[in-house]
Amino acid sequence: MRESRVQKRKKNSSAVQVIVLFLLAVLLLVLAVPLLLEYSPAEILRRISSEETGHTWSEGLTEFTAQADLESAVQARREALPGKLSYVRKEYAIPEGAGAGYVPDERCYGETDDPAEIRKLLNSAYAKQLIGDQETVWSEELPLVEGATLKYYLDESILVLVWNEPVGNCWGTFSEVFVSDASQLRRKIVQDCFDCNQYDYPSELAKEVNAVCASSADLYDHWSRVTGVCVYEGKLERFVPSCDVCFVTEEGDFILKKANSFTDEKAAEAFIAENNISFSLCFGPVLISEGEDVCPGFYSFGEIGDNYPRLAIAQMGTLHYLTVAVNANSAYSEYSKWGCTLRELTDVMLDHDCPNAYTLDGGQTGVIILDGQVVNPMQYNSEQIVSDIIYFATAIPEK
Repeated sequence: MRESRVQKRKKNSSAVQVIVLFLLAVLLLVLAVPLLLEYSPAEILRRISSEETGHTWSEGLTEFTAQADLESAVQARREALPGKLSYVRKEYAIPEGAGAGYVPDERCYGETDDPAEIRKLLNSAYAKQLIGDQETVWSEELPLVEGATLKYYLDESILVLVWNEPVGNCWGTFSEVFVSDASQLRRKIVQDCFDCNQYDYPSELAKEVNAVCASSADLYDHWSRVTGVCVYEGKLERFVPSCDVCFVTEEGDFILKKANSFTDEKAAEAFIAENNISFSLCFGPVLISEGEDVCPGFYSFGEIGDNYPRLAIAQMGTLHYLTVAVNANSAYSEYSKWGCTLRELTDVMLDHDCPNAYTLDGGQTGVIILDGQVVNPMQYNSEQIVSDIIYFATAIPEK
């Protein structure tokens, strides 16, 4: 039976509709692929969460983790695109020669008294990416100081957790950090001038360099303690090898050396060049080396046998660090309760599975800073001016 003209027109119309729909689909794909390849998930989220819609990129932990989950969905969608297109996570770093880190996003700071919220934070896409296959020191099973809050910062390039544990009669303040690039672990000397006898408060130095978190360091420029194989910005600035040294490489790794490890400046300079040393910390002593307890019974400074406010730093793994301050829980406690001995500090680091640990300058000098504020109890409830800090910065450029 021959088809009628009406039937032919219907068939032709249907064919045209199919072709039009196919062309529209191809057009949408062509428009969408450059967008997906050009912007990171975080940027897509920011564009979606515009001011006109009345939504912000992060308002509290719930929204933050929801957006991180959305980022995972965006990445999964990219991986499912035809033509074997896949999303490669954007690599962030602070440019070489930069005098400071990028400005942190204030919305990424948080505080809670509920450990379950920290667990939720750690399950977000950003945190998982930064932690990788490592384990956090922090856990919900830790014995926390009653009434103390948990503080944090999280963006795509850095995770910081700060909490307090009881250490004898004192407080132990712990700052755990994961970064995405070694350029985010940095040292700041006042006015960037070595041996210039310039000093400032640690919190002010932290603000100056846009630190997410920071700590006082070795107070290298102290009139009574001219010591160390001091390296700053890759250059040997002082060679007095009478103290233990923590060298930090351009890859963000710690190399711990005991006092008098170098016979002369030439040997030290060769070591610095061969190991890509970025800077060094010159206080000590080394407490733990490659998992071995090496806390000495004697050291030339630091009153190691006295109860004293203490500060130490450890590298826990790749781009993973832990800073610990032990202080009295009252600014004006009697001397016997000011802090702990160096032996007790070593035990604290061992209890937290530190594979290595190095002593920084303690006493009133020793502080940990988050968002420009000291977060540990301070001796005499007051900061001491210092010559230097070490700090961690975000690698996310300001928008």
